[in-house]
Amino acid sequence: MALALIFGLLAAALWGTTDFMIRIASRRVGISRAISAAQATSLVVVVLWIAMDPAARRPVHDAAAGGWIAAVIAAVILVVGLVALAGLFSQSLSSIQYTREDLIAKQKARESLEAVYSARNDATIGFAGIQNVSNGGIFLDGFQPLFLAGANGIVGTQGQSGILDRQILPGPDGIIGTADDEIIPLVNFQRQILITPLIDSTGNVSPDIRQISVTVQVTSPGRAAARNYTVTGYISRFQ
Repeated sequence: MALALIFGLLAAALWGTTDFMIRIASRRVGISRAISAAQATSLVVVVLWIAMDPAARRPVHDAAAGGWIAAVIAAVILVVGLVALAGLFSQSLSSIQYTREDLIAKQKARESLEAVYSARNDATIGFAGIQNVSNGGIFLDGFQPLFLAGANGIVGTQGQSGILDRQILPGPDGIIGTADDEIIPLVNFQRQILITPLIDSTGNVSPDIRQISVTVQVTSPGRAAARNYTVTGYISRFQ
């Protein structure tokens, strides 16, 4: 009884370890290659065991044709199950990655809009400068990389730095702000700050208020289309 329990626990532990290793391998080389390598390794181990152990060869010689067919069917079912399980793990990891990127995009869009309001409030820029470059302002036209702010403290302008924004994660010590932090540049993100005039009730362009739309675009491997996250606000010359 005790020996059966030990073997049961050992089987469960090894099965869980296999799932974990296949999940890691599938992220690097793909599901098909990871499963094929695992099955090939298992086959080599079984063949070597049968070749080296005379007691193991006896059941192989005595096995009926129906037993071999059942074994092959069982092996195929096992491989299909492993492929499905590895695919589930891979899809779950991809979904977690997409969710993380979506949250970053939404946060960066809000931060950019708030930075424009802050710059207006503390008189870093005047109302005339809160326009796109094509209209005589300081905000770059079109989608731009997520560079950090420059000396003026405002992102998306001609004075922004050439350093990509990044996500900072704790390193092995579990503490942010130490030397082993993991820094992930946001290379697959772009930002557009679009400033448009508003038309007043008389049909003329309002000289005192404009609309600001900040769109952060994120592209991910495995997703054909980019995702856009937009926040919109209004800014006037008066605080």
